[in-house]
Amino acid sequence: MGMDSGYFVKETFWPAKTYIAERGIVSSEKIGDFVEEKCSGIYNAFKALGILLNSPPCAFFYNTKIESKQTEIAVGILCNNLETYPEKFEKIELQGKVLTTSVTGYFSDITSAYKVLDAYLKRNNLSTQLVIEEYCSDCIAEMNPYKWETKLHFIIS
Repeated sequence: MGMDSGYFVKETFWPAKTYIAERGIVSSEKIGDFVEEKCSGIYNAFKALGILLNSPPCAFFYNTKIESKQTEIAVGILCNNLETYPEKFEKIELQGKVLTTSVTGYFSDITSAYKVLDAYLKRNNLSTQLVIEEYCSDCIAEMNPYKWETKLHFIIS
């Protein structure tokens, strides 16, 4: 734990968390569009049921095939204590050790944060089970991209 190349890296334990998500396989250049489309779909589906979700959206990166530039990704929203949800969505339940850092600014600046977390994993002989990007800022409400915050969570073992 501590500061590493300008990023505060924190290793913690997450209690049980439940996300409602939609999964797909997407080409690398379409990830942003996929995240935006699925976030809107989840929020709107719950709004139609009279349920207001107020947690930030997350992208779950399961598998990236570099040769075909395809990524298995799910977009989800934290929904602890939610008993029912529309059939088209899946439930993702997580618990365990997590490595986290935050990035403030343009989303393209996230690459350096990934490198810091990867170096931490290597130094501490850890491996990643799942990578999560948590989009903490509403880019429509906050027009200044220098204020956008994204948290990176690596579920580790």
